[in-house]
Amino acid sequence: MQVFYRDSLGIEITSFYVSHVKLRKKGKKLKILNSGIKFAKYTTDEGERHEQILQFLKEIKKEAKYDIEDILVVNFPMDELLFWRMTLPKMNEEQMKNAAKIQINKELNVPIEDIILDFVDIGVSGVMKDLGIFITKVQTV
Repeated sequence: MQVFYRDSLGIEITSFYVSHVKLRKKGKKLKILNSGIKFAKYTTDEGERHEQILQFLKEIKKEAKYDIEDILVVNFPMDELLFWRMTLPKMNEEQMKNAAKIQINKELNVPIEDIILDFVDIGVSGVMKDLGIFITKVQTV
């Protein structure tokens, strides 16, 4: 249990490597507790690449002594993300998420159950909301 400090674990995932750094903030100072990098073997097989990344993440969890209370920040590869701007009527967050998934399904012909999305409010005009939407495949996460 972290009472007097807060740890953060940052993970960067690319096509060629997975790197991590674990930091502890105490007062206004940061201390590097652990860091490392793991290079992936080149492969054109997407399934094998995902298996390598999964194995690296398991190793990083052990090496960095990840705690459930740690703040976790993950950088996804750009080729695994899609950015979308959408205007929807004002509604609660869950309804907006469902409406965005339906709209993405119609426009990209991607099954709703195959995607995960998150969004940020960009602006509001009258009864409409502008959203910045981040989309990735379920298998990526």
